[in-house]
Amino acid sequence: LDGQGHTISGLYINLPDTKNVGLIGYTEAGSVIRHVGMLGGSISGEDSVGGLVGANAGLVSDSYATGTVSGGDYVGGLVGENAGLVSNSYATGTISGDDSIGGLVGLNYKGNVNDSHASGNVSGSGRVGGLIGEMDHGSISGSHASGTVVGVEKRVGGLVGENYNGSITGSYATGSASGFRNVGGLVGDNTGDDGIIATVRGSYATGDATAVKDNAGGLVGYNQGGAIVDSYASGVASGDYDVNLGGGPLTISG
Repeated sequence: LDGQGHTISGLYINLPDTKNVGLIGYTEAGSVIRHVGMLGGSISGEDSVGGLVGANAGLVSDSYATGTVSGGDYVGGLVGENAGLVSNSYATGTISGDDSIGGLVGLNYKGNVNDSHASGNVSGSGRVGGLIGEMDHGSISGSHASGTVVGVEKRVGGLVGENYNGSITGSYATGSASGFRNVGGLVGDNTGDDGIIATVRGSYATGDATAVKDNAGGLVGYNQGGAIVDSYASGVASGDYDVNLGGGPLTISG
């Protein structure tokens, strides 16, 4: 689908008991969506809900969405669940849901997000991020987020709520993040497992990170099996205990 720069305005979808909800519900590997703009509107579904695509396994590039998106799990301003590539795209709408909620992408599972951004406010229960709620074995490069991020529980970050075995390079967040625990200005929870190192490199955060309980970091709230290299934070981190301006309570390299 090549939108050739055209836009769709005021799309309204309300399917609270349906998964894979968006202008396009589901795409397979090899699909291409580009040069499409979604203006305003409201999209609501159960799981895997996005302003443009519910679940993407192909390419989404040079596209954007500005409407409100809500649902249960895996909710994103542009793509709900991404296993493909999102490039040169953005979202600006208010995003809300339960778990794995992101300003651009809800769940990034073995997918890539490059040169993209999100500016809408994001709220959810856990794994809530200004750009991506949950990243599992995926990557982010050259991307940023500026919205306010609020989580009820844990794994809340200005850019990414949870980075599990993924990599973040040359990216940043400027919005504030708040939650119960594991809250970071850039990443809430940065965890490597099975011999894989979760990496944050050449990135920064300027927003405040606030945890009701523990593990608040200006850059990363909780870091285990992760490497943080050539990165910094300038926001204020606060919480009950285990609070650190730069990286949270655990060891950081770089």
